[in-house]
Amino acid sequence: MSSSSSSNNNSAEAGPSSARHAEANAAVRVFRPPPASNSSTLSGSASASASASSSASASRSSASASAMAMAPALDDEEEELKPTPDELKQAFRSTISGRHGPDAPLLTRALREREEQRLFSSRTKTWENVRIRIRFSDRTMIESTFTEHDTIEAVYRFLDSCLDTTATKGSAVTIYTSPPKTEYSRSDPRLKAKTLRQLGLIPSAVVSLRWQDPQMNANSFPAPLKPELGAKAQDLPLPPSFEPNPTTATATTPTSSSSKPVPKWLKNIVKK
Repeated sequence: MSSSSSSNNNSAEAGPSSARHAEANAAVRVFRPPPASNSSTLSGSASASASASSSASASRSSASASAMAMAPALDDEEEELKPTPDELKQAFRSTISGRHGPDAPLLTRALREREEQRLFSSRTKTWENVRIRIRFSDRTMIESTFTEHDTIEAVYRFLDSCLDTTATKGSAVTIYTSPPKTEYSRSDPRLKAKTLRQLGLIPSAVVSLRWQDPQMNANSFPAPLKPELGAKAQDLPLPPSFEPNPTTATATTPTSSSSKPVPKWLKNIVKK
């Protein structure tokens, strides 16, 4: 009788959130990591871009050195007009103090109030659905929705419902976020009554796992998910590309040098 009553009590303590995740895994989204070939291609492209950038920088440095070597000495009048290092430092300090001192523009205050209002509305807004993604060491992720009143224990129960116990072999696991690294231990009594809102995991968060078995923390260790979940895995969407459009860059490039004055030393070279 005692064992059955204790199990009933545990079921009652589990609450509706655990029942929701234990009944079906239909709401679970599984994202498989990108293939290694894509990673190597991206790294190769990055290396090629870095090499091209370094070559271009070296060419520009050589051209600048050649131009400086060909440039004649400055006249005494031009030499007097050059600011000294102390004058440059003083001008820089004046600029900084003007931005943050009593002479700072009024727009700074307006922007600060707008940012404070945005943060306040985010803290006071009620989030019906809180999206939590759990990332494994091989970059596989599982996702589900919770309420802001759920606790970290509900996230642990969802994780338990997705794991293949044969693969985990009873290894303990700890959920954490980073940076900065913050662990949400399942046995920490201070976290049992705190909601996802109080933990700062709203409106969405990506959490990672630290296993007691060090081998399970390796990047090569496959995510220990149930086979039916692995079968419904989908590819992670690729991050957006921030490379500028060549046509746009060409259109915005100035086509004439009339907007800038020609240096005196360059005029002398052209005359020669």
